[in-house]
Amino acid sequence: MTLEAEREFLLQSLADLEAERDAGNIDDATYRELHDDYTARAAAVIRTLDDGVERPLPEAPRGPRWLRIATVTGIAVFAVLAGIALTRAVGTRDPGETITGNQDSDVEDSVAALARTAEEQPDDYNAQIAYARALLSADPPAALEHYGAAGAIDPSAPEPPTYMGWITGLAAGGLEDGPERDALLASSIDYLNHAIALDDEFADAYVFRGLVNANFAGNPAAAVSDFQLWLTLAPPDHPMRETVLGALDEALPDTVTTP
Repeated sequence: MTLEAEREFLLQSLADLEAERDAGNIDDATYRELHDDYTARAAAVIRTLDDGVERPLPEAPRGPRWLRIATVTGIAVFAVLAGIALTRAVGTRDPGETITGNQDSDVEDSVAALARTAEEQPDDYNAQIAYARALLSADPPAALEHYGAAGAIDPSAPEPPTYMGWITGLAAGGLEDGPERDALLASSIDYLNHAIALDDEFADAYVFRGLVNANFAGNPAAAVSDFQLWLTLAPPDHPMRETVLGALDEALPDTVTTP
């Protein structure tokens, strides 16, 4: 990204941030954190453009609060990308299930009940994970928050970092090339690597790491072994099997070298 493009990105980010606060989509603490970050970074870029002296940009905020509105300048793109991709690849699930498909369409009452339970039982892993799963297709940023809460309650469980990695990867996919996208991709892979370190037989982590590498990180060759491992771990009648086989076929040519 050029300095001129970075300046425009940051100035537009400030404007969009104001709109998000006015719409009630972010809280005051998040607003202040991002406003201070964007302002400092924009000032550094503008001064560099003015006098030609390069200045290091302040590091962007990390963690769930930052990720929750990492696409504040393209939140509609993120919502569409995440909604479509997660609906096709994951769907909403009953507690205890992984990527097995959609529930019945009439789920509003049950989701509301899960929300109440999650609010009433903030320290209960099952309450947080069930609500996170219910939010996955409709509201990925909110799902991210509750997966994070579940992961804090039970750090040994592989599901929270797996889906935090997938949602983060989707957020990166909604951004143009640049430092924000790179940071989100790195966080996505870190989450997925951590999930696999916790449980090297948790199949979802492999397929999501493969999809992030193949579709967003521009590294399909790195996805081949993950797709193959998922195909080994997943049951033969898994409804995502054909999709993963297709992704594997697309990734394989990138591993072929000419003699």
